[in-house]
Amino acid sequence: MRSIYQVFLFDLLAKMLLVVSATGTIRYMAEGEFAIYTLALSLVGFFSQTLAGSFNILYIVGDRGMPPEQSPSSFLGFQVLTVLLLGILALPVILAGNWIFGLVIALVLAGTLSDFSKTFYQKELKFIRYSAIELARTATFVGAFVLLVASIGYGLKAWHLLLVQAVTMAAVFLAVFHSKIRVAEFLNFGEALEFACKVWKGKHRYLLGYFSVLALFSQTDVFLLRALSSDKELAAYGSALRYYSFLLLALGAVHAVLLPTMSKKSDVEELSVIIGQYRRALLLIIPVIIFGAWASQWIIPWVDQGKYPSAVLLFRILSVSAVVSFVFSPYVSLILRFEEYRFLFNVILFGLFLNATMNYTLIVRYGAMGAATSNLVSYGIVNGMLYRRASHLLHESRRSTSGNT
Repeated sequence: MRSIYQVFLFDLLAKMLLVVSATGTIRYMAEGEFAIYTLALSLVGFFSQTLAGSFNILYIVGDRGMPPEQSPSSFLGFQVLTVLLLGILALPVILAGNWIFGLVIALVLAGTLSDFSKTFYQKELKFIRYSAIELARTATFVGAFVLLVASIGYGLKAWHLLLVQAVTMAAVFLAVFHSKIRVAEFLNFGEALEFACKVWKGKHRYLLGYFSVLALFSQTDVFLLRALSSDKELAAYGSALRYYSFLLLALGAVHAVLLPTMSKKSDVEELSVIIGQYRRALLLIIPVIIFGAWASQWIIPWVDQGKYPSAVLLFRILSVSAVVSFVFSPYVSLILRFEEYRFLFNVILFGLFLNATMNYTLIVRYGAMGAATSNLVSYGIVNGMLYRRASHLLHESRRSTSGNT
């Protein structure tokens, strides 16, 4: 639990810095530009989680049942190759005039590099270095953002922020991780393709499939809001999502620590102890979320100066969803520990169908409120299914252990 608190405190400091950029973005960006920026970040989130996110999880859990472990440089080269291939596929869209998509790809590439440097230390359980990278890239971005707003003011555009984020992420990556990259291994794309083929033939393809579908699942509300509703509804929802992301900083700390820790534990009682410690930590986390939801009636209007009046209720609905995610969060790591990848894949496929159906039905009638409600219900059902399976696996493992003794 000390590692969770440590990562949480570093993330808290980083997110406190991000309050500056979040407030400035909402205040100084026009409604239409903020809608574009919200959609762009959702695209970045989708591609990053599909590619870098799933591969990084594979890097962490790859000690069991995987092909021989690759070096960090070749594994990173494998990820960069996939992003470059994505960029090539996107060229017709970019050349057709949708140049903002080019910045989305650039930010995905920069995020891939930066996130792997964090994952490298996460796997080694070196959480101080893991957190320091997050803090460094946040501080660099916020500093650049302040200079940008001081120069442009209310002329802030979506492409300004996308470009600044990509440049600062890449700069921090080069500063903290360049010495660990072996160029020959990084450029060995033949080995990367061979590794991809081995993964695809094994059970880990379901793990990649799970994170790919999860990436779409987590962005379905924004994509369908863009397609079915107005820029005003999308901007208001995007505003609520920015506040919601601050609530989830502790959840990110939990996942950062639990996954590599559980993957190294073989004893069922040790796993039970970790979950018990986390449950006690919830007594601190959940009251903070409740307080934030209550205080949002004053904080949000102060931040956006009344621009998005529906953001308070949207944030409160998302806060309930955050509580659900916190309560059930250890059980995803537990299922990963037991390598139930196919089960995860099937559950998230069902969740995507449910989420898309609810969003389509409710957004048409209720706009952003429908999206927030769909988020709450679909995440609740999916997390409930994962909890039930994880509890069963833990019980069976405990019974099997006692039977052998």
